[in-house]
Amino acid sequence: MTEKYELVREIGHGSRAKVYLVRNPNTDEMLAMKSYPYVGQESQRELQVLKELKAPGIPFLIDCIKNDEKMNIFMEYIPGQNLRQLLKTKHVFTEKEVLSIGRKILHILQLFHCHAPKWIYGDLKPENIMITEKGEVYLIDFGSVIIEGEKHMDVHGTKAYHCETAGALLPFRDTYALGLIMYEMLTGCSYQQGMLNGKADVRQLSEECQAIMKKAVRLNPREGYADAMRMLQDFDLWENSMMEGRISYQRKKSNDVIGDTCRFLIHGFSKPLSQGVLIILMIVGLLFMKFEVYRNFTKEAGYVEKIETVTVYNKQIGNHYNPDSDRIRTEIEEQNTEDMVEKDIYGRSIMRRNGAEN
Repeated sequence: MTEKYELVREIGHGSRAKVYLVRNPNTDEMLAMKSYPYVGQESQRELQVLKELKAPGIPFLIDCIKNDEKMNIFMEYIPGQNLRQLLKTKHVFTEKEVLSIGRKILHILQLFHCHAPKWIYGDLKPENIMITEKGEVYLIDFGSVIIEGEKHMDVHGTKAYHCETAGALLPFRDTYALGLIMYEMLTGCSYQQGMLNGKADVRQLSEECQAIMKKAVRLNPREGYADAMRMLQDFDLWENSMMEGRISYQRKKSNDVIGDTCRFLIHGFSKPLSQGVLIILMIVGLLFMKFEVYRNFTKEAGYVEKIETVTVYNKQIGNHYNPDSDRIRTEIEEQNTEDMVEKDIYGRSIMRRNGAEN
């Protein structure tokens, strides 16, 4: 560690550098220090980007200490979680949340794509997207930034978030990665996993959202988004449709209900407690319905109508007896072991209770 800063702890690492939380003892300010074990093109490019881009969404460069062996870059410390960490806890985002986060990412990428010459961020992935508790979005790790047209720069990046086409050295590389990230945020699994497992079904999403994702992940750069500005235009249309209530959805088939229910149950367990409680209530409700059906079935199967017949004397019957309406069941539950069941002169079953008068 240096004399100017005190090491607190390691907060991240990658294949090329480690990131530490450090403190400035003179100001008591907490900083992020990215330590490269060598002075090479990645460290030089990161330092160049931080020096030239001073805008929201880009950590502010504070200091740089280097020697022949390594380079330490000191920058603004961004408290919060990266998108990968949020995906592990939240699992699935709503369209409104994806719209908000995606717009902020595009505004940052716009700084790169409008630069002269154009810059390509180069390694857009959930691990490099920081989100604070206030909802602010930052990009970190600028060692993979590419200048459009340069040939001597080694191209780095994460294979799962870039395509193996000519778009690797165009701004299309960044918009393509954002399309994959959108899919992962909205479904809970990566696009590759969704395609392999047959889960790449996004029909439950609005048509506006589907159109953006489908265009973003085109393998041909001419069919996708050329840069962040063009993708941002469609985001604006998506947002306007959502605000004006003009969001449209595809008509679902009847069997889609089962698939949507399964997706809800699978993703719901990773959602906040309120949705977990809702799932528990659904399960309890299903169990209660099953119990009621079973109880009614057994009750009906073993049910014997109970008829308590009052002793009727012959002289009280008179002309009031109507043989057409006299349908009395023959099975009578004995309510007392001392009660006796007899037949009257009309063949009807009567119950003579113990102690009843004749």
